[in-house]
Amino acid sequence: MTPELHEHLQEIFNAAIELTGSSREDYLNNTCRDDAELRGRVEKLIEMAEMTSTMVTSPVTSSQDPTLPPNLGRYELLSQIGSGSMGIVYRAHDTTLDRIVALKVMRPESQLHEESAERFRREARACAQLSHPAIVTVYDLGEVPGTGVYIAMELLDGVDWRAAMKSSTLSVRQKTGLIAEVCDGLGHAHGHGIVHRDIKPRNLFLHGGTQAKILDFGIARLVTSSLTRTGKVLGTPNYMAPEQITGQKCDGRSDLFSTAIVSFEFLTGSHPFQAPFIPKRIVNDEPERLCDVDPTLPPELESILSQALAKDPADRFQTGEDFASALRSALGHTGTESATV
Repeated sequence: MTPELHEHLQEIFNAAIELTGSSREDYLNNTCRDDAELRGRVEKLIEMAEMTSTMVTSPVTSSQDPTLPPNLGRYELLSQIGSGSMGIVYRAHDTTLDRIVALKVMRPESQLHEESAERFRREARACAQLSHPAIVTVYDLGEVPGTGVYIAMELLDGVDWRAAMKSSTLSVRQKTGLIAEVCDGLGHAHGHGIVHRDIKPRNLFLHGGTQAKILDFGIARLVTSSLTRTGKVLGTPNYMAPEQITGQKCDGRSDLFSTAIVSFEFLTGSHPFQAPFIPKRIVNDEPERLCDVDPTLPPELESILSQALAKDPADRFQTGEDFASALRSALGHTGTESATV
């Protein structure tokens, strides 16, 4: 597979995995057209990802799944717990430090392309610079000759926000508190010169039923990096800011726009720019009004999300901390209530 085809496959997967039912079918019909091989690859990735959408801790077992590949260095692979377009995630035992970790291993086909490999390594470097309760902790980055590049990180207990939206019993106050935690985490990342650029429900995690965690900095833009360039569109189109969709320069305010889309969906179950082709509406049209979709929601949240979804970055919240503060002030938050999923 050429680098261009691999990147095209990744872009289609990233968009399709966020869709369901007829919306996904229409998207794949329009995108893949008569290319049965491309569609088959995308559908296989989706199937693998949806079969392993949760990451749940469990004790070390004495036996290893015989279907797994050989151990990676000091890591004993115990079970597969996640899958995406670039990597497979395993529950693994760090035999040196005697702890259970999530081990993200780059897919063999991705390792053929140096830009993909560098993007994978950069996820670890980006996360390693950050220390915040709302950002997944990275322990180690390594490479085993002949096997591949891997990232070892904390193993989470719970579900991603896509799953949480479908099954959660969280209250509006609890959801708002979780969104504020994400904004705090992004503010921390932005303060270190890192823009995530792919905030979406599958890259946010509900850990232990009460804590938000930001995942996957795989396409994060470091201010000093030249790997991701203006004019090169990376991310998931249905959750991008207008400037990101059109290939313009992105900064932290682009992440906050994406967070606002996820927030709207988290609170209402509906995308604020729902349409046959969502990216076009994000660029050209205004979002739905929050309280029109769900009149039971506090009206204070309406103005907050309206500001966060402004087309012009200058009209949005300028920092994650500002966004978080507005959310907490709206409901008088002093913290996040406990919750179950």
